Amino acid sequence: MKQFLIGATLLFASSASAQNANDPSARLRQVLPADVAQHVLATIADARSHSLPAAALEQQALKLARNGTKPADVEKSIDRSAENMKKSKAALEKAGRKPFRDIKTMKEDAPGVERASEEIKARYSRLFGV
Repeated sequence: MKQFLIGATLLFASSASAQNANDPSARLRQVLPADVAQHVLATIADARSHSLPAAALEQQALKLARNGTKPADVEKSIDRSAENMKKSKAALEKAGRKPFRDIKTMKEDAPGVERASEEIKARYSRLFGV
């Protein structure tokens, strides 16, 4: 029983340390000053809440920090990238792209899929004379 408890404790400790090693937010807190890390993490959380690729921002911040970029420049770069992502998403939606959460799956909208399929077939037959 004692060996089991020791083994379980070591297993949980190693999995917790492995999780921290792969956690970008913990790593950012280690490599950036506290105020900059807090701002960068808040920007990443905001991006995540807007369905933007937050993992890309995390990796960008880690790469910049690893390459010796000044913390203030890391902060500016992440802010600029997040803003560009928001603008890009807004431009796509304005141009008619539906947000992913609003897109119905093929099972949910079989008649719509059939309609779209017929439209595509008609368009190709006009284009290629088939």
